[in-house]
Amino acid sequence: MKIKRVLATVFSAVLLSSCVESALTLVEGGMSGTGISSGRITGFGSIYVNGVRYDVDQATFYREGELVSGQAAFSVGEFVTVTGVPAEDGSTSIATQVSFESLLVGEVTAFSSDNVSLTVMGQTVTTDDLTVLHGFTQLSALQRGNVVEVSGVRDAAGMITASSVTLQRDRYANDGALLKLAGTVSGLLTAQTTFQLGDVVVDYATARLEGFTAGTSLSNGVFVEVESRAALQGQRVIATKVRVKPVRTDYPQNTRLEMEGVVTALESSSRFTLNGQAVATSSSTRFDGLSASGIVLNAGLEVEGTMDASGVLQATRVALRHAKDTAGVRWQGAITAIDAAQKTFSLLGSTFVVDQASMLLGDRDALNHQSTTAFALLNVGDTVAVDALLQADGTLRVLRLQGGMLPLMPPKNTNDDLLPLVREAGH
Repeated sequence: MKIKRVLATVFSAVLLSSCVESALTLVEGGMSGTGISSGRITGFGSIYVNGVRYDVDQATFYREGELVSGQAAFSVGEFVTVTGVPAEDGSTSIATQVSFESLLVGEVTAFSSDNVSLTVMGQTVTTDDLTVLHGFTQLSALQRGNVVEVSGVRDAAGMITASSVTLQRDRYANDGALLKLAGTVSGLLTAQTTFQLGDVVVDYATARLEGFTAGTSLSNGVFVEVESRAALQGQRVIATKVRVKPVRTDYPQNTRLEMEGVVTALESSSRFTLNGQAVATSSSTRFDGLSASGIVLNAGLEVEGTMDASGVLQATRVALRHAKDTAGVRWQGAITAIDAAQKTFSLLGSTFVVDQASMLLGDRDALNHQSTTAFALLNVGDTVAVDALLQADGTLRVLRLQGGMLPLMPPKNTNDDLLPLVREAGH
């Protein structure tokens, strides 16, 4: 079969669902002290986040605020927040805490016909080329009533894009397991103790209200997180907890912060908001893969810097994490050469660079969860699908590599070398 080269049309920004919640300890830091890193897990063997390998031997681990045993409780593609001691020489950093908070846990209520999006508890969830699926391989395999956990981010319009979607169970068993969703309150009816979040009605008659300061109350326009311990009743959620959800985390001054996210507000080329966090750049900020003028709404970025006294992240580095134009490409074919020393491989006449931010996906485990592989396990002749960013030197930096997979699309014409991408969620 003739190898095909496939160009991707769009890379959507999928980043940073993991906010720093009560499980995360915020401490004073500095460029040589404690740092915080928020981003997707791209690899294991310790944990890789934002291109940094974190030694987690001495770390504590939390999921949804609950203590868990170790890194085995996490999956590739999930967004976590890591607290630790950064390595100034670029070697392994030391993690003291790893925390995960999902964006949405709920019952599938509807599907789209494009195999790219679905509706969970009345909220639309969109996948893209970097979304990792656990427990299933195609959105079309899900059924209404399946319970899924979504890690992802809301874009500038408040829409959810998933970095990972995990099938938790076939049906909700009314056993008190957690369901949760978040959104902006609308249609509040205090006499009926209900309000709307998107397409669902939330009944908060017996819910505990948290996070409302003195003199404030539940009202339209407030962004809240809702927890439930009962199955969805039609389009009605019976809430056990309703809490105000901050739009951003208040990090202490001098905290060294590294975060992945999408631009959710844009004031100027030197001031923007990344998932609720104000960011400022200066003449000394280093830009990788883009210029200051290339920062636009919903751009996927990685930002490093230090928090100032006013709560602004003073950026020392801004890097393009996702491409939304033809700088982002998808290739499919067989590896023809590997340079182990340079961590590069050749595919269809082009050179691909693998770094610590590359997400290398291999086989699936017994639960059909996606596992990771390592560069050292790649072989000449392996068939792979690669999402990558075109670099200034003509090489391609690997964002995601999927090995051991069937062809993404049937050939339309075996004489065509260049074919349009047919989207396949999670690949």
